Amino acid sequence: MKKAIYLLTLLISISIFLFLGSRIFVKLFFNEYYVITPSFIGMKYDDAFTLSKKMSLNLVVLEKEFSKYNKDVIFDQIPKMNTKVKKNRAIKIWVSKGKIERKVPNLFRNDLAEVKSLLIKNGIEIENVSYTHSSLPFNSIIACDPAYGTILKANQKISLLISLSQNTKNVYMPDIIGINFESAKKILEKSNLIIGKTEFINDDFVDNNIILDSSPRAGEKLHPGSVVNLTINQK
Repeated sequence: MKKAIYLLTLLISISIFLFLGSRIFVKLFFNEYYVITPSFIGMKYDDAFTLSKKMSLNLVVLEKEFSKYNKDVIFDQIPKMNTKVKKNRAIKIWVSKGKIERKVPNLFRNDLAEVKSLLIKNGIEIENVSYTHSSLPFNSIIACDPAYGTILKANQKISLLISLSQNTKNVYMPDIIGINFESAKKILEKSNLIIGKTEFINDDFVDNNIILDSSPRAGEKLHPGSVVNLTINQK
Protein backbone atom coordinates (compact mmCIF):
# COMPACT_ATOMS: atom_id res chain seq x y z
CA MET A 1 0.00 0.00 0.00
CA LYS A 2 2.77 2.39 1.01
CA LYS A 3 4.62 1.47 -2.18
CA ALA A 4 1.56 2.31 -4.31
CA ILE A 5 1.14 5.67 -2.58
CA TYR A 6 4.83 6.38 -3.11
CA LEU A 7 4.62 5.56 -6.82
CA LEU A 8 1.48 7.66 -7.24
CA THR A 9 3.11 10.61 -5.50
CA LEU A 10 6.20 10.19 -7.67
CA LEU A 11 4.16 10.15 -10.86
CA ILE A 12 2.23 13.25 -9.83
CA SER A 13 5.47 15.05 -9.01
CA ILE A 14 7.02 14.09 -12.34
CA SER A 15 3.89 15.24 -14.21
CA ILE A 16 3.89 18.59 -12.47
CA PHE A 17 7.59 19.01 -13.14
CA LEU A 18 7.20 18.21 -16.84
CA PHE A 19 4.19 20.51 -17.21
CA LEU A 20 5.85 23.46 -15.53
CA GLY A 21 9.12 22.77 -17.26
CA SER A 22 7.52 22.69 -20.70
CA ARG A 23 5.71 25.97 -20.02
CA ILE A 24 8.92 27.64 -18.95
CA PHE A 25 10.81 26.16 -21.92
CA VAL A 26 8.23 27.35 -24.44
CA LYS A 27 8.16 30.80 -22.91
CA LEU A 28 11.94 31.13 -22.86
CA PHE A 29 12.28 29.58 -26.32
CA PHE A 30 9.67 31.87 -27.83
CA ASN A 31 11.07 35.01 -26.25
CA GLU A 32 14.61 34.18 -27.23
CA TYR A 33 14.19 32.87 -30.75
CA TYR A 34 10.90 34.25 -32.18
CA VAL A 35 9.27 37.63 -32.84
CA ILE A 36 6.01 38.79 -34.42
CA THR A 37 6.54 40.80 -37.60
CA PRO A 38 5.22 44.35 -37.50
CA SER A 39 3.72 46.13 -40.51
CA PHE A 40 6.43 48.07 -42.29
CA ILE A 41 3.99 49.18 -45.01
CA GLY A 42 3.57 52.95 -45.02
CA MET A 43 6.81 53.54 -43.11
CA LYS A 44 9.80 55.40 -44.49
CA TYR A 45 12.72 53.05 -45.08
CA ASP A 46 15.00 54.66 -42.46
CA ASP A 47 12.33 54.36 -39.75
CA ALA A 48 11.56 50.77 -40.73
CA PHE A 49 15.27 49.91 -40.69
CA THR A 50 15.62 51.26 -37.14
CA LEU A 51 12.58 49.29 -35.97
CA SER A 52 13.80 46.09 -37.65
CA LYS A 53 17.14 46.27 -35.80
CA LYS A 54 15.36 46.71 -32.47
CA MET A 55 13.32 43.57 -33.24
CA SER A 56 16.34 41.61 -34.54
CA LEU A 57 14.98 41.45 -38.08
CA ASN A 58 16.81 42.06 -41.35
CA LEU A 59 15.17 44.20 -44.01
CA VAL A 60 15.98 43.20 -47.58
CA VAL A 61 14.92 45.57 -50.39
CA LEU A 62 13.60 43.27 -53.08
CA GLU A 63 12.67 45.97 -55.57
CA LYS A 64 12.04 49.68 -55.98
CA GLU A 65 8.97 50.67 -58.02
CA PHE A 66 6.63 53.59 -58.59
CA SER A 67 3.50 53.28 -56.46
CA LYS A 68 0.75 55.28 -54.75
CA TYR A 69 3.19 55.96 -51.88
CA ASN A 70 5.75 58.76 -51.57
CA LYS A 71 9.40 58.15 -52.33
CA ASP A 72 11.32 55.84 -49.93
CA VAL A 73 8.11 54.56 -48.32
CA ILE A 74 7.61 50.78 -48.06
CA PHE A 75 4.50 49.59 -49.93
CA ASP A 76 4.71 45.78 -49.55
CA GLN A 77 6.45 43.14 -47.46
CA ILE A 78 6.91 39.36 -47.09
CA PRO A 79 6.15 37.86 -44.62
CA LYS A 80 3.08 39.95 -43.79
CA MET A 81 2.46 41.55 -40.42
CA ASN A 82 1.59 39.40 -37.38
CA THR A 83 3.64 36.46 -38.70
CA LYS A 84 5.73 34.53 -36.14
CA VAL A 85 9.31 34.34 -37.41
CA LYS A 86 12.73 33.54 -36.00
CA LYS A 87 14.93 36.41 -34.98
CA ASN A 88 17.32 37.64 -37.68
CA ARG A 89 14.83 36.53 -40.31
CA ALA A 90 15.06 38.41 -43.62
CA ILE A 91 11.96 40.50 -44.29
CA LYS A 92 11.60 41.25 -48.00
CA ILE A 93 10.26 44.71 -48.75
CA TRP A 94 9.27 46.80 -51.77
CA VAL A 95 10.20 50.48 -51.60
CA SER A 96 8.42 53.21 -53.53
CA LYS A 97 10.32 55.30 -56.08
CA GLY A 98 7.57 57.89 -55.76
CA LYS A 99 3.98 58.32 -56.83
CA ILE A 100 3.10 57.44 -60.41
CA GLU A 101 2.77 60.54 -62.55
CA ARG A 102 -0.17 59.79 -64.82
CA LYS A 103 0.35 61.92 -67.92
CA VAL A 104 -2.06 61.72 -70.86
CA PRO A 105 -0.10 60.34 -73.83
CA ASN A 106 -0.54 61.45 -77.43
CA LEU A 107 -3.39 59.22 -78.65
CA PHE A 108 -4.35 61.01 -81.87
CA ARG A 109 -5.00 58.66 -84.84
CA ASN A 110 -4.14 55.59 -82.78
CA ASP A 111 -6.46 52.58 -82.89
CA LEU A 112 -8.81 52.21 -79.93
CA ALA A 113 -7.64 48.67 -79.10
CA GLU A 114 -4.00 49.80 -78.94
CA VAL A 115 -4.95 52.87 -76.93
CA LYS A 116 -6.74 50.76 -74.30
CA SER A 117 -3.58 48.66 -73.77
CA LEU A 118 -1.43 51.79 -73.55
CA LEU A 119 -3.72 53.43 -71.01
CA ILE A 120 -3.76 50.32 -68.82
CA LYS A 121 0.06 50.32 -68.74
CA ASN A 122 -0.03 53.98 -67.69
CA GLY A 123 -2.64 53.38 -64.99
CA ILE A 124 -5.25 55.54 -66.77
CA GLU A 125 -8.93 54.58 -66.93
CA ILE A 126 -11.46 55.52 -69.61
CA GLU A 127 -14.61 57.24 -68.35
CA ASN A 128 -16.60 57.83 -71.57
CA VAL A 129 -16.26 56.86 -75.23
CA SER A 130 -18.12 58.88 -77.90
CA TYR A 131 -18.29 58.26 -81.65
CA THR A 132 -18.57 60.55 -84.65
CA HIS A 133 -18.00 60.34 -88.40
CA SER A 134 -14.64 61.65 -89.61
CA SER A 135 -12.02 61.23 -92.30
CA LEU A 136 -9.85 59.15 -89.96
CA PRO A 137 -9.87 55.33 -90.13
CA PHE A 138 -12.55 53.53 -88.18
CA ASN A 139 -11.87 53.28 -84.41
CA SER A 140 -9.12 55.92 -84.52
CA ILE A 141 -8.79 58.47 -81.73
CA ILE A 142 -9.93 61.93 -82.81
CA ALA A 143 -9.54 63.68 -79.47
CA CYS A 144 -9.36 63.07 -75.74
CA ASP A 145 -10.34 65.01 -72.65
CA PRO A 146 -8.23 66.05 -70.75
CA ALA A 147 -5.88 66.83 -73.62
CA TYR A 148 -2.51 65.29 -74.45
CA GLY A 149 0.20 66.20 -71.92
CA THR A 150 -2.18 66.80 -69.01
CA ILE A 151 -1.06 65.49 -65.62
CA LEU A 152 -4.05 63.66 -64.18
CA LYS A 153 -5.16 64.04 -60.59
CA ALA A 154 -5.79 61.05 -58.33
CA ASN A 155 -8.66 58.87 -59.67
CA GLN A 156 -9.17 61.21 -62.66
CA LYS A 157 -10.26 59.42 -65.85
CA ILE A 158 -10.26 60.45 -69.50
CA SER A 159 -12.91 60.55 -72.23
CA LEU A 160 -12.27 59.60 -75.86
CA LEU A 161 -13.80 60.67 -79.18
CA ILE A 162 -13.60 57.86 -81.73
CA SER A 163 -13.89 57.91 -85.52
CA LEU A 164 -16.69 56.02 -87.28
CA SER A 165 -15.18 56.94 -90.69
CA GLN A 166 -17.17 58.62 -93.46
CA ASN A 167 -18.25 55.37 -95.04
CA THR A 168 -21.98 55.68 -95.77
CA LYS A 169 -22.38 52.27 -97.35
CA ASN A 170 -24.83 50.05 -95.50
CA VAL A 171 -23.61 46.90 -93.79
CA TYR A 172 -25.44 43.76 -92.77
CA MET A 173 -25.57 42.42 -89.27
CA PRO A 174 -23.30 39.33 -89.18
CA ASP A 175 -24.43 36.08 -87.61
CA ILE A 176 -22.49 35.87 -84.36
CA ILE A 177 -24.81 33.60 -82.38
CA GLY A 178 -22.97 30.61 -80.93
CA ILE A 179 -19.44 32.02 -81.09
CA ASN A 180 -17.36 33.39 -78.21
CA PHE A 181 -17.39 37.05 -77.29
CA GLU A 182 -13.81 37.86 -78.38
CA SER A 183 -14.41 36.45 -81.87
CA ALA A 184 -17.75 38.25 -82.12
CA LYS A 185 -16.09 41.51 -81.10
CA LYS A 186 -13.57 41.25 -83.97
CA ILE A 187 -16.33 40.44 -86.48
CA LEU A 188 -18.37 43.46 -85.40
CA GLU A 189 -15.35 45.76 -85.57
CA LYS A 190 -14.64 44.64 -89.14
CA SER A 191 -18.25 45.45 -90.02
CA ASN A 192 -17.91 48.95 -88.48
CA LEU A 193 -20.46 48.05 -85.80
CA ILE A 194 -20.23 49.06 -82.15
CA ILE A 195 -20.99 46.89 -79.12
CA GLY A 196 -23.63 48.52 -76.94
CA LYS A 197 -25.30 46.98 -73.93
CA THR A 198 -24.23 43.50 -72.84
CA GLU A 199 -26.58 41.29 -70.84
CA PHE A 200 -25.33 38.18 -69.08
CA ILE A 201 -27.36 35.06 -68.34
CA ASN A 202 -26.41 31.59 -67.16
CA ASP A 203 -27.11 28.64 -69.46
CA ASP A 204 -25.51 25.42 -68.18
CA PHE A 205 -25.81 23.78 -71.61
CA VAL A 206 -23.69 26.43 -73.38
CA ASP A 207 -20.00 27.21 -72.96
CA ASN A 208 -18.92 30.32 -71.11
CA ASN A 209 -18.73 33.68 -72.99
CA ILE A 210 -20.81 32.41 -75.92
CA ILE A 211 -23.15 34.86 -77.68
CA LEU A 212 -26.74 33.76 -77.13
CA ASP A 213 -28.59 36.61 -78.83
CA SER A 214 -28.03 39.94 -80.57
CA SER A 215 -30.08 43.00 -81.36
CA PRO A 216 -30.28 43.70 -84.30
CA ARG A 217 -30.56 40.13 -85.57
CA ALA A 218 -28.34 38.56 -88.22
CA GLY A 219 -28.99 39.79 -91.77
CA GLU A 220 -30.52 43.16 -90.88
CA LYS A 221 -29.31 46.14 -92.96
CA LEU A 222 -27.49 48.70 -90.80
CA HIS A 223 -25.56 51.95 -91.10
CA PRO A 224 -21.87 51.88 -90.19
CA GLY A 225 -21.47 52.80 -86.55
CA SER A 226 -24.75 51.20 -85.51
CA VAL A 227 -24.92 49.85 -81.97
CA VAL A 228 -25.34 46.11 -81.40
CA ASN A 229 -26.62 44.82 -78.05
CA LEU A 230 -25.54 41.35 -76.97
CA THR A 231 -26.72 38.58 -74.66
CA ILE A 232 -23.76 36.53 -73.41
CA ASN A 233 -23.60 33.30 -71.47
CA GLN A 234 -21.67 33.72 -68.24
CA LYS A 235 -21.23 30.96 -65.67
